[in-house]
Amino acid sequence: MGKIKRVKYKQYAGMLVKGTNPVPLPETDLHMERAAYLAVQLESPKMGTVQSYDRCAMSGGPFHFTAIQPKVMVQGSLFDLLQCIYREALGCRTLTELYDAFEKENWYVTRHGELRDITTNGLIPAKEIRNTFTPMDGKVPTGGVHYKQARYWAKLFHEVLADPKTYRAQMEFAIDYLIAGQEVLERQAYDYWDLNLVRADREITFERDLAMCVYHAHSVNAPGIARKCLKWAYEQPEEKFAKALIWKLGRYKYGRWQDQKGKGKNRYDKTRLKARASGLWDKFLFEGSKAIMPVDLPKEFK
Repeated sequence: MGKIKRVKYKQYAGMLVKGTNPVPLPETDLHMERAAYLAVQLESPKMGTVQSYDRCAMSGGPFHFTAIQPKVMVQGSLFDLLQCIYREALGCRTLTELYDAFEKENWYVTRHGELRDITTNGLIPAKEIRNTFTPMDGKVPTGGVHYKQARYWAKLFHEVLADPKTYRAQMEFAIDYLIAGQEVLERQAYDYWDLNLVRADREITFERDLAMCVYHAHSVNAPGIARKCLKWAYEQPEEKFAKALIWKLGRYKYGRWQDQKGKGKNRYDKTRLKARASGLWDKFLFEGSKAIMPVDLPKEFK
């Protein structure tokens, strides 16, 4: 199990438990499995990482799915992930222990991924969830009963998400999340109706497979910006689509996408290093005259 430690974030504080097992490589050549793998490499490369220090009560899973959305104070998608695990990993001991802990609070997770009151069937308010997982309204103290309570919940969630029996369900949930974002627009890149059936080098080339995987790895960070890049790539000649999409994502000035303070620091470099190291794509896509994801991108697209 990962080490549990208290972390302070602005005026808030909570727990951080880092995962220890790397995200498993895809077992098939299905494009969306490869896309989810690459995206998770940038977001949460170790299975089981959870955190509760940033107002969200608890977050975990491949894309840091949250228990609550603090800006609007409603439930987040973390409970939906748990229900996906419940369906896919029947009899999982760690999930049973977490659900037993919910029951002690008079809570249960519905089949639709909502946390509700056992007696009234009402939705559990976001504030109550935050005060339970991170007592003192998201400001967990350095010790005492409230510290122990926050540690207890972080440990339970970590053990579920670090359990190898739950990995498949977590990655399937991540794939569903990627597909749900801009499915209509993205489908144009595949010319295929069901994105779950697209296979690398069968329905699409390895070049297009890599480009769309890089797109998904950026879209989880900023979906609106990634969408702009994808629409621009569609306007380029068809034979240049893959190269154009990667170039636009790599050159777009947004957040840390183009932080040039050192190699490996910006999102393009990180994505390239992870993709190349995975062994899922041939080296010629990253090096040489045919590279569509080179070390250095030209200032102008040709």
